[in-house]
This record gives sequence, C-alpha cells and structure tokens, in this order.
Amino acid sequence: MLDRLRRLFSRGAEPPPLADVTLRPIGSVRNRIKEPMSEGWAEVTSQIVLRPELAEALLGLDGYSHIYVLFWPHQIPEEVRGSEEVRAEAGASEKDKLIYAAISGPRQEKIPLVRILKPIFEGFPEDVKVVMSTGDPEGGSEPVTSGSLTVIPWVEDRYRYLKAADVIICRGGHNTIMQSICYGKPSIIIPTPNHTEQYANARRAKELGFAEAIHQDDVGGERFLGLIGMLTSNPEYEDRFRKINAMGFTDGIENTLAAISGLIR
Repeated sequence: MLDRLRRLFSRGAEPPPLADVTLRPIGSVRNRIKEPMSEGWAEVTSQIVLRPELAEALLGLDGYSHIYVLFWPHQIPEEVRGSEEVRAEAGASEKDKLIYAAISGPRQEKIPLVRILKPIFEGFPEDVKVVMSTGDPEGGSEPVTSGSLTVIPWVEDRYRYLKAADVIICRGGHNTIMQSICYGKPSIIIPTPNHTEQYANARRAKELGFAEAIHQDDVGGERFLGLIGMLTSNPEYEDRFRKINAMGFTDGIENTLAAISGLIR
C-alpha cells in the first residue's frame, strides 16, 4: 500500500497539457458563523443546502458512510493587511520566495512532522524563506527565527500569510487546500500517514493541477526546493489559478460553491 501511494505522488513523466476546469455551484453551506475565521471549524456544524431541482440526486445517499464536499469559501476577506508587512517579518525581499507551512491536526500527528521539517527549513538557501505555524494556541504568536525559518506557534490571521506566500505547504485537510486555491497559491501537500481522506484530497488537488503531494517519509530539502522551483516558475499554475478565480464566486449564496465531488462507501 505504501509503495502504491509513493508511486501515485511521484512526478514521473511530465503530464500532458491539462484541460480547463469548470465549476458550477449546486448549493450553499449554512451555519451559525457570521464572520470569517481561520480556526475552530472542527466544532462547527453546517448544513449543505442544494438547489431544489437536484433533490433526486440525493436518493440513496444514506447508504454511504462518507461524502466529499468541494466548497468555495467566498467570504474570505479580500482586504487584509499588506503582503509587504508579512514578507518583511519573515525577512523575505521582493525577489525571495516565501513559503507558508501550515501544520495542522492533532498534536501526536503534528509533532513528528514538525521535527522533520524544522531542520530542513532552517537550512534552505537565503532566497527561500519559510514561515511555519505549528497550530499551538498555548504557544503564543511570538515569531522565532533560525536560519531561513520563522516559527510562529499560533497564527491569529492565516489569511495574511496565505496572501503573501508564494507556495503553501500543508496537510491534506479541505480548509487549507481550498483557501490556498482561493488565494491562487500552489500547494505542496503532505498527507497525514494512514489518513485515507487526506490522501484522496491530495490526489484530487494534484489531478486538478493546483498542488503537488509527497509522502511524509519522503520529504527532504532537495525535494522541497525542486517542487518550489517548479510551482513558482511554471506559468501554467498561475494561468490555472487566474482562470478559476475569474469565475466570479464572490457574490452571495448563488455564487457559493458547495459541490459534491465524490462518494466513498
């Protein structure tokens, strides 16, 4: 199984040119949250409200244990503090590459990855800067810099970093992947080991041309730098994000994307 996953996430031969992706909203997500927030969604219960004419498509849905929901968080604030301030805090000049590594998940899953990533990021070249959030609310928000890495235990406003970064490194959760797409940022996804849903999310993001994915056991400095160089130099990624963000998912319920992308028994 592990070998199969590694083969899936390996680059192999260059893929042929990808066709444009067209998304059509089929409904909206409703909950009690009235203002955008970057954390705490695990405690929120939401309703998926589909267009009435799609009701028949739900027949038999209760026979499945899980569904995947592809959504467009259209209320992410456009006006956040300037990217220049974030880049300056990380010591990244206009010509440098800035990477935002958002390490989320339970503590027992985060700690092994943080221990792997920390020395790798510290040793990056001077023109590649990394801001890593370890998702620790008890650790405060004071940044600590070592080499090319700045660690912030708890990032209060992740949208500033999503907007300022050139590449996002993250786990395979829906929130960060979709937020990265909204901000037009390519991702390097490291799914949590043995987490089937995250592997599926990473595979789908890669298939759509928004991300690359690697197994946690295969991360390394040269591998990261190669992927970062590819993601920031290939104009196809920028063009893909430009097209999807030009679709106009910015105006109320009608333009909220809540599309069911797959069913798993």
